[in-house]
Amino acid sequence: MSEHPKTVFLAKQSMEYTYLLFSFAFLIVWLFVFASLSDLKKSMLKVSFLGALSGIPAQNWYLSDYWNPPTILGQGHISVEDILSGFGIIGCTVFLFNAVFKTKEVPSFQPQNKLLTYLFALGIAGVILALYIGINTMIATSSLFLIIAIFMLWKRPDLLNRAIISALFSFTLAFVIYFTVFTVIMPGFWESVWKVESGLLRTFLVGEVPLIEAFWFISWGAFSGIVYNFYKGTVSVPSRFVKLVT
Repeated sequence: MSEHPKTVFLAKQSMEYTYLLFSFAFLIVWLFVFASLSDLKKSMLKVSFLGALSGIPAQNWYLSDYWNPPTILGQGHISVEDILSGFGIIGCTVFLFNAVFKTKEVPSFQPQNKLLTYLFALGIAGVILALYIGINTMIATSSLFLIIAIFMLWKRPDLLNRAIISALFSFTLAFVIYFTVFTVIMPGFWESVWKVESGLLRTFLVGEVPLIEAFWFISWGAFSGIVYNFYKGTVSVPSRFVKLVT
């Protein structure tokens, strides 16, 4: 028996707003993180706007071989959701550790801004090379985050605990949002947007939480959780102890 045309229309309309709902979920978390910070609000805004801008080329990569989600502006091109999700995901994951543990950043090491710039340039070149030789963009970017995180930890082993905790925070946050949006509210979303045909890239961890998305958020969390400290040369100190170490 075929579905009623009205039912099909409503399902299609709901699918078009799924990515927007996903983006707003991260923006809600962003607001809680922002409100919990004391001295890092300005930095969080800068990082978030950088994330919004980076969401544009990143989505171009993912559209090429990973997925093609419906958006409020259509399908197959950059949309508002890419900017919103980049703003929310990057902003909140970089500073989630500080918000949860109420820490402030204290300068203690030499800033590595130039080195990090070189690493990013090499990383982008690596992703472009991966695209050229046919490595999926989700695997390429996840691996890139992990490799740079390992390099930063080699230079700053004191950041290991923060990297591990941030990776767990990032994964947990993503899991809750993905499970709620894609398993509870809009099941079937991923099967309709994936470009990959089979294999691990089409495997679910639990419910409709994609395994590769979980890996992406773990590797991204390990990277994003320490990149600010590495860039600025700071250590995270509980707010109540800051006066004792400055």
